[in-house]
Amino acid sequence: MTDPAGARRPWSLSRRRWLGGAVAFWAAGAGGRVRAGGRPEVPRRPAEQRRADACVFVLLRGGASQLETFDPRPEHPNGAGVPVVETSVAGLRYCAWLPGLARRAKMLATVRSLTGEEANHERALSILRTGHAARAGQVAPGLGAALAAGYDGVLPGHVVLGGAGQPAGPLGAAFGPFRIHDPRRGVPGIRPPRRFGDERRRRVVEMRRVLDEGFAARTGDSRLRDRAEVIERTVALLESPALDVFELDREPDARRRRYGMDRFGQSCLLARRLVEAGVPYVEVELGGYDTHEDHLARAEPLARTLDRGLSALLDDLAASGRLSRTVVVVAGEFGRSPRMNRRAGRDHHPALFSALVAGGGVPAGSVVGAGTADGMAVDTRPVTVPDLLRSVATLLGLPPDLELHTGRGRPLVLLGDGASIPELVGPPAGA
Repeated sequence: MTDPAGARRPWSLSRRRWLGGAVAFWAAGAGGRVRAGGRPEVPRRPAEQRRADACVFVLLRGGASQLETFDPRPEHPNGAGVPVVETSVAGLRYCAWLPGLARRAKMLATVRSLTGEEANHERALSILRTGHAARAGQVAPGLGAALAAGYDGVLPGHVVLGGAGQPAGPLGAAFGPFRIHDPRRGVPGIRPPRRFGDERRRRVVEMRRVLDEGFAARTGDSRLRDRAEVIERTVALLESPALDVFELDREPDARRRRYGMDRFGQSCLLARRLVEAGVPYVEVELGGYDTHEDHLARAEPLARTLDRGLSALLDDLAASGRLSRTVVVVAGEFGRSPRMNRRAGRDHHPALFSALVAGGGVPAGSVVGAGTADGMAVDTRPVTVPDLLRSVATLLGLPPDLELHTGRGRPLVLLGDGASIPELVGPPAGA
C-alpha cells in the first residue's frame, strides 16, 4: 500500500508480510490434518509398539567423502595421508578430524557399505529422502512428510534447517517442509508487528474468510475450505506458547557455544529443542561437501563443524533420555571418489559410502559392512539407500509397504522398495 505521495507505508507492508508469513508457517509443514481431495493417510504404529517417536536426519549435502569421515584408508594411497583416530569401539577408526564422534562411537551404528548407482546430485538426493529417483511429473514424499501426516501437535511436524527439504507430493502441502534457513536469525513471519494488535488481526482474518467464501461460492473450489482451516490453525499456533521453542536465546550461552555458534551447530541445538517439544521429523543440512577441487582443505573444517554440533546433540539427547526414542541419521547423497582428480579433489562416487545411525534402539557400537582395501567398492554386506530408509521407517513405526498414488494416478511405494537391515532393526518378524 502507498500513500498519495507514493511513499510506502511500513506498517501496512508489515501487516501483509506478517499474515502471509503466518499462513505459510502453518501451510508449509505444521501438523494439522488437512485432507483435500481424498489425500491418503499414513498410519503409524502406536507409541508402545514402535521403538522411536522422532527422527533427526543430518544431511551432508553435496556428498561427504567416506575417507575423511567414517571409513578412512590410512594404509592405502587413496587415504591421502589423512590421520585417523581410534574410536571407543575396538578396531573401528574414524578420520582424526572427528575426535568427538570417535569418542561417542559406542553410541552409534556405523554403516560402511552403502552403495548405489546414481551420481547426479538431485536424483541421488531424492533417493536419499524418498527411496525414489526424481522423475518429471512425480513428487515422492519422504520421511518428513510421512511422519508429519501422523502428527497432531501444534508445531510443524516436518522441519528443515538450512536446506530446502522434500515436498510432500500426494500427501498434501500441509505436510511439506517448514524451512528455516538460519536459526540464528529467528523465524520470519511468526511474530506480528508491534502495531498489529489483536483487533486488527481479527479484521484481516475475517476479511480473508469473506473473500474466500465468496470465491468458493462462485467457483465451487473445495480447496478453500481447507485454506480456511489452515488459517484457523495458524492463528491458534501464533497465539501458542509453543512458539518459544524457536527462541535459541533462551538457552544458556555455554550450551550454545558447546554446539558451535555457526549455522549448523545452532541448527543441531534447535533440532534438539524441537524433538523435545514433540516434533517428529527434523532435517539438519550441512552443505559444502561437493569438493571437486582442494578437497582436503575443505573437508577438514566441514568435519570439525559436524563433529562439534553432532556430538553436542547426541550428548544432550542421551542425557535427557530422548536418544532411546529418537533416531539420528547422518548421510550424504553419495560418497567421493577414493582417487583424487587432477585438481586435488574427489569426484562423485556412489559405489561405496558411509552413514551413521544412532538411537531408537539401534545396536550401539555396531558396524555394518565393509569396502575393499582401496575404497572403490563394497566388499561385504551391501546396503542400499532404500534399505537404510526402510530400516529407519521400521524403527519409527511407519508401514513398510504403504502404496500411495501420484497426481497422475501412478502407484508409489512409500520410501521405495528396500529391505530392513537386520543389524539395525533386528530380524524380520517370524524369522
